Amino acid sequence: MQGKIVSYDHKNNLGCLEASNGEKYIFSGYSWSEKKLPVPKDEVGFTFSRTGSIDKIFYRNKTIYNQELTNAAATPELLGSNINSSTSLINIERLKSTEYEKYQIENRYGFIRWVSKALKNFADFSGRARRKEYWCFYLASTVFIITCRFILTIISLDYINYDAALSIISFIGFVNIILIIPTVAVGTRRLHDVGQSGWWQLLWFIPVIGWIVILFLLCKNTSPHNNQWGQPAKVTRLL
Repeated sequence: MQGKIVSYDHKNNLGCLEASNGEKYIFSGYSWSEKKLPVPKDEVGFTFSRTGSIDKIFYRNKTIYNQELTNAAATPELLGSNINSSTSLINIERLKSTEYEKYQIENRYGFIRWVSKALKNFADFSGRARRKEYWCFYLASTVFIITCRFILTIISLDYINYDAALSIISFIGFVNIILIIPTVAVGTRRLHDVGQSGWWQLLWFIPVIGWIVILFLLCKNTSPHNNQWGQPAKVTRLL
């Protein structure tokens, strides 16, 4: 897509651009792929990641900009060392950005909403997930499994007939198998959010040492950087 830079704040490494269709988007400095600083009214092109967030931003006409940096990429440190006087702060409180609105809505999520989100993305192995989504779903799954075992214990006491018991056991077994997919998927996205591959979940099969390592990774806070799986699952710092 095409658009133009609206503003950029070097302190928070966040900017705003307006697409050609009038939509406004917040972008991270890590999405900036040029050597030159982002300046308001610069005409740019940009692409989206599979998660729907801005992935890369680049100049549409590179010959009309002459502000050079020495390194090949515009890192937050480099962007902060050269500030254009026309660069203004982003008013995030009033900015109608799809991304920011999503973060604001998620900040009001309760336990049920986080579990529902994990179930909704039950087969998504490519995005990123924050800690609340993973641990709420993990807790809900654990409670469900414990409840199922309690029901199986009652069945084993011959309180119900054989046919009814067989149906209940089959249903519980089926649901437990189905839960494997969203559990692995949300675990994969959680690891993506800290910059790690979902294959690290294989550490669950290594007692003690593997469990300690995987729990450490799953408990880490969101990495503030864009990576190959998209933008951070939450905004770690706003204006």
